Amino acid sequence: MPVATGAVTQSDGTEALNAVLEQSKYGNVPWYKNPGVRYLNIVLIVALVSSANNGYDGMLMGGIQSLPFWQRYFPDFQTNKSLLGVMVAGQQIGGVFALPFCPIMAEKAGRRLAIAWGAAIALAGSILQGAANNVGMYIAARILLGFGVAFLMNASPLLITELCYPTSRGAYTSSFNSLWHLGSLLANVTTFSTLNIQSDNSWRIPGYMQGVPSAFQLVLVWLIPESPRWLIARGREEDALKVLGKYHGAGDENDALVRFEFHEIKEALRLEKELTKDINMFTPFKGKGNQRRMLVIGAIAFFSQWSGNALFSYYQKDVYDTIGITASYDQLLINIFQSLWQIAVSIIASLFVDKLGRRTLFLASNIGMLVTYVIWTGLNGGWPSESVNGVKVPTIPISAGRAALAIWFLYNAAYAIAYSPLLVAYTVEILPYRIRSLGLTWMNFFVNVSLVFNSYVNPVAFDALAWKYYIVYAVWLVFELVFVYFFVIETKGHTLEEISVLFDGHTGDVAGSSYDHESGKAAVALPEKVAA
Repeated sequence: MPVATGAVTQSDGTEALNAVLEQSKYGNVPWYKNPGVRYLNIVLIVALVSSANNGYDGMLMGGIQSLPFWQRYFPDFQTNKSLLGVMVAGQQIGGVFALPFCPIMAEKAGRRLAIAWGAAIALAGSILQGAANNVGMYIAARILLGFGVAFLMNASPLLITELCYPTSRGAYTSSFNSLWHLGSLLANVTTFSTLNIQSDNSWRIPGYMQGVPSAFQLVLVWLIPESPRWLIARGREEDALKVLGKYHGAGDENDALVRFEFHEIKEALRLEKELTKDINMFTPFKGKGNQRRMLVIGAIAFFSQWSGNALFSYYQKDVYDTIGITASYDQLLINIFQSLWQIAVSIIASLFVDKLGRRTLFLASNIGMLVTYVIWTGLNGGWPSESVNGVKVPTIPISAGRAALAIWFLYNAAYAIAYSPLLVAYTVEILPYRIRSLGLTWMNFFVNVSLVFNSYVNPVAFDALAWKYYIVYAVWLVFELVFVYFFVIETKGHTLEEISVLFDGHTGDVAGSSYDHESGKAAVALPEKVAA
C-alpha cells in the first residue's frame, strides 16, 4: 500500500505537525469532538492502570507495616531488618527476573497481549499474597507480583505512546507514571479502612485488593486497538492504516494527518531497519546517539528512586517515628492526604508538559527536592533519643515535627512535578521504535535495581544512622541537579519520529524528511494521498 508524497515544505517539528493538522478535518478541534480520539482517550485508561498497580505496591509495603495484626503474624520482619528489606524488594526482584522476557513478548505477541499476560500473572501474585501463611510464601507472592507487573510497565507505555493522537501524546504519556499516586491512594485508603479489623483480614484484604487493577485490565484490554507502529513493523500495513484512519482520522484513511503519520512511521521503520539490522538486548547502547539516550534514561531511572523518596514510601513508618508521629491511625491518615496531594500535583504537571517543556519541569523538580530535603534534614537533626519499649525514639519537639511534615508535603510536590509524569514519558519519547521496548526494559531494569538496593540498604542504614542518613541523599541531590542541567534535552514540539534528530544528528534523518543542520529545520514531505 504505497504512499505518494507531495510538496516538501521547510519546517521545524512543531510547524510541520501544525501544517498537517491544518489540512486535517479534525486536526484543530478539541479531542472530545473527534469520535476516534474520544474513544482512544477513554479506553487507554485501561493501559494507564498499570502504573496505578505499581503505585499500590509502593504504599502497601509502607502502610501495611503499621497494621498490628501484620506485625504479630510476621514477627520475623520486625526483628530482622535484612529480611524486611528482602520482602519489600520482592516485587523489584521479580521484575528484574522478568525484564529479559518483556521486550520479547511486546515485540512478538504485541502490546495488548503483553499487557494481558502481565495482568494475569500479577493477579495470581496478589491472590497468593493475600493467602500467605508464612514468611516464605509472602515473599514468593511478592516476587510473582513483580514478575507480572514488569510486563505491564513495559507494554502499557509503549501502547499509549504509539497509539495516542499526536496532540494528546504529551499529556497522556505523562499521565501514565502520574497514576502511580492513584495506586498509592488506593493502598493507603485500603490499609486505613482495615486498621480496625481485629483479625488477620486487616492485612489480607489489602493484599487481595492489589489484584483488582489487574483483573480490570485482563477483562478490558481487548477494547484497545493495537499499536499501528507495531502493526507496520510486523508487515500488517493495511491493519495499521485502518487503526490510524478510524481513531485519528475519524474514519477517513485519506485524512491529511493519517497520510502523514502512516508515511512517517513506515519510512522511519525502514530507515531504522537499515541502520540497525541486528537487534539484541545491548543494541540500545550501540552508537553515540543511543549511548547518549541510555545515559539520560539510566540517570533519571536511578534519580527517580535515589532522591530520598524511597524512604518516604517504603519505610514511612520509621520516618514518621523520627518526627514524633507514632500512632498507626495518624500515620495512615497522613498517607491518604499525601497521595491526594501528589496526584493533584503530578496531573497538573502532566497537563502543562507541552507548554513548559520537559527540561523545565526536570530542573524545577530537582531544585525543589534539593531545597526541601536540606530543610528536612535540618529539622530532623541533632535531637536526643529516648527508649520506648526498647526502641529508640527521637524526642523531636512538636513544632519541629509539624514543620518537618509540611516540608515532606513540599518535597513530594517537587518530586511529582517531573519524576512522576516524565520518567516513563521522556524515556519512550527519545527512543526510536526498533529499540523502544528494549530501551524501556533497560529503564525498568535500572529502576528495579535501584529499588532492590534501596529496599535492602535503607532499613539497615536508617537503623544505624537515623536522621544522619538524610545527609547522604541531600548530597546526592546536588549531583542530580547538575546532571539534569547539562544532559536533559528538550523534546516538546516534535513527533516521535523527529525526536531522533535531536540525539543522532544527520544519522537520525526521520521519515519523509531530511534535517538541515544550519537552519535547524527539517524538510517535511506531506503525502498527497494514500493509494490502495
